[in-house]
Amino acid sequence: MGLGLFYIVTSWCAISAYPTEGDMLAKAVADSSNFFLSPLEQFVGSWAKEAMFLLILTSSFACSMAFHNTAARYMYSLGREGVLPKFLGKTHPTHKSPHIASVVQTLLAVLWVGLFALVYGTNDPNAQAYLGVYTMFAVLGTMLLLILQAVVSIAIIVYFRANHPGEVNVFAGLIAPVIAFVSQVYLVYLLVANLETFGGTGGFGGRIPLIAFIILGVGLVWGLALRVISPEAHARIGRMVLNE
Repeated sequence: MGLGLFYIVTSWCAISAYPTEGDMLAKAVADSSNFFLSPLEQFVGSWAKEAMFLLILTSSFACSMAFHNTAARYMYSLGREGVLPKFLGKTHPTHKSPHIASVVQTLLAVLWVGLFALVYGTNDPNAQAYLGVYTMFAVLGTMLLLILQAVVSIAIIVYFRANHPGEVNVFAGLIAPVIAFVSQVYLVYLLVANLETFGGTGGFGGRIPLIAFIILGVGLVWGLALRVISPEAHARIGRMVLNE
């Protein structure tokens, strides 16, 4: 909640810095990467803009490291449990780190960025790095996360009714998950309905709902296949989820 209020105040400050709504929209469309930076330079000073550049770079690096470590750890855990190839579940003999999963995650990141550079070009960082890689992947990741949370909300109801009937009250075991499910589905609808505003509907942006559907479909098919070909690994997934 605190983070949401911070975003609201920050957005309001940036929007109110422009004389008219037309000026604000023109800046957002023509020079979105400086939408927040230009008012900062105008009202605070050029030193603040330069400082913000540095803070954006360092915080982006920190976020990238966090995402990298999270993805590598998940690949390591899934490899260790037999859901993904076993070699991903090996650790370094000295440092005990998931070094193979980390390298694979690095190669996947290089592959994605390379594909974006090949398709989108490399001559305009704003249109390619900012809107292409950062914004489009953020929208796709947000959509998948909202769908995942919606599915988990239903799973909560099913799990407690099947395994622990009567152990939780109606609000925790039914009402709250239903509210969460409806909220997440509505947010997914708003995201798709306003996709053009978030990053455009051309190219990769216009195919985000389809890509999300394919990713979810592949995961579902793999889960069902794993239940048949390796029931032990499928059962370990359930235990991993419960342990989380």
